[in-house]
Amino acid sequence: MDGAKAAWQQAIDSGDDVWAPDAAFLLGDLLKEQGDIAGAKGAYQQARDSGVDLLWAPAAADRLRELPGEQDPGR
Repeated sequence: MDGAKAAWQQAIDSGDDVWAPDAAFLLGDLLKEQGDIAGAKGAYQQARDSGVDLLWAPAAADRLRELPGEQDPGR
């Protein structure tokens, strides 16, 4: 899991218009599965806020609404 987290973080840090939002979304899924809701929220927000990807941004917004304690995370 640590290797996956590091690889996704590297893709996020690249700022690539395609791979960074994808990696943020996948990292959010992993963190959510591990019970790190705050980390998942941050990753999903990063994917949502990328604004350049028509697949991952709306999917991340949906995941944000599904997180425990989230009513309306924006957008």
